[in-house]
Amino acid sequence: MCFDLQGYALWVADAGGFYDPETRPAGESKRGAALTARKSAPLVRAGAELLLADLQSSDRSGLSVLDADARTVRMLDISNRVRPPFALPELPGHGRCVVGAGPERRISDTDWESTLVAVRLDGTAVWEHAMNVRPQGVIADAGGTVVTWSTPTQERWSKYRKWFDLSTECVVRGVSSSGEHLWTWHPPGPLTANPVISASGQLYVAADDRLWALG
Repeated sequence: MCFDLQGYALWVADAGGFYDPETRPAGESKRGAALTARKSAPLVRAGAELLLADLQSSDRSGLSVLDADARTVRMLDISNRVRPPFALPELPGHGRCVVGAGPERRISDTDWESTLVAVRLDGTAVWEHAMNVRPQGVIADAGGTVVTWSTPTQERWSKYRKWFDLSTECVVRGVSSSGEHLWTWHPPGPLTANPVISASGQLYVAADDRLWALG
């Protein structure tokens, strides 16, 4: 559901489309059409009026792109290839793409290989990037450079860092718009907030009670 800054409801959306706040599709409950943005699959913004969300209605559900300007909802057939977290960057030569966590592969009894994948909105795979940790967040800058990260919880860090090397679990990584590894930074402790990219392209990371600026 969309509100303006004065709290006025502008529209409601579900997998069936956009609706005025005072109306609802036939058969819906009094709550009207519901937008479900689960904790594991948050609402993602890309551009002024483009959103990526996990939507549901009385008869359909799935990962969808909402164009609030055109008032259209497009369900994507990529749920079996991309998992949360997501970003929705513009990748040169491919247009708008969903970048998120991909398949995981067992390497040994104790080791797994995770992936970061990029998929076009028509379902075409663009690239796959192997990682030794599961992505916990994904963002991208205006040029399509992707930043992903993983971090242990503060509780895990406090309990086990004296006994185990947890530095490999603290990871911030840059990936090019074509899926190539650019750099990896291991912060000195768990991340305490999600990294952000400024309008000028500066990356800010909060960890170890400090704010880090990465160029």
